[in-house]
Amino acid sequence: MSPMDFDGVGKIVLSTPRLVATIEGQDLGELFDYIIEHRVKWISEPQSSFVEVEAGKPQVTGVRFEEV
Repeated sequence: MSPMDFDGVGKIVLSTPRLVATIEGQDLGELFDYIIEHRVKWISEPQSSFVEVEAGKPQVTGVRFEEV
């Protein structure tokens, strides 16, 4: 079982023995690739729902953490 899962569009799940992080948004394929390559330093939710993102670029709408 992989500690990383991507539904192909808008949901990435990262699992550790004690924590599950769920990242939701749109066009997350590029972000998932960067996560696999260990090229992501941080991920944050937008401060406003009116943030404009360039078409085809990853757009994170929510980050949720759950203890296992």
